[in-house]
Amino acid sequence: ILLLHNGLGPHLEIMPLLQSQQGSSLGTTSQGAQRISKWHVKHTGKGLTQIGHYGGEVMADEYKQLLCHSIPNCDFVDEIIPALWQKLAVNCVVNPLTAIHQCKNGVLQQAEFSEKIEQILLELHLIAKKESINLDKQQLAERVLNVIQLTSDNYSSMYQDVLHKKPTEIDYINGYLLKMAQKHGIRLDVNQQLVESVQLMAQ
Repeated sequence: ILLLHNGLGPHLEIMPLLQSQQGSSLGTTSQGAQRISKWHVKHTGKGLTQIGHYGGEVMADEYKQLLCHSIPNCDFVDEIIPALWQKLAVNCVVNPLTAIHQCKNGVLQQAEFSEKIEQILLELHLIAKKESINLDKQQLAERVLNVIQLTSDNYSSMYQDVLHKKPTEIDYINGYLLKMAQKHGIRLDVNQQLVESVQLMAQ
């Protein structure tokens, strides 16, 4: 089983349902896509796809080769969880802010968003540290800004969900941070505000 999606959390819900010998892998991608219509998805940007073992039986080499042949620019990594947290950082910034302000990703490069982005990442870094995930603050900020620049003409998936009146992934992005924060008895004011704002828009 390979889970490849935005956010974090579903792997924790699915694992208890699997038999111990069933293998599971997690992945993250920076490939870009835009939903044009119900049956039309436009590929809007090339990116790296990272996959790593999570639990149970390790994926056979033949399946790894098949995936790498099918997915352009695909790489298998030893530690997938830190990579997922790095992608989570990007999603925690880009998705809710573009949905709330109804804008393309590139708008977030404007100075008015700098403080908010910094606050989101500071809260994420705090929870990552509590979860024993080692992330460098400076590298994290640089990665987020780099993704914003590279996808400046794209509309985020959450913006598109809000636009099309579809359920958003906020519970598994910033909402996941809130769940982890609750576990550690920590309040995340900025991410809490983002979750509430997106949930209100999605009603």
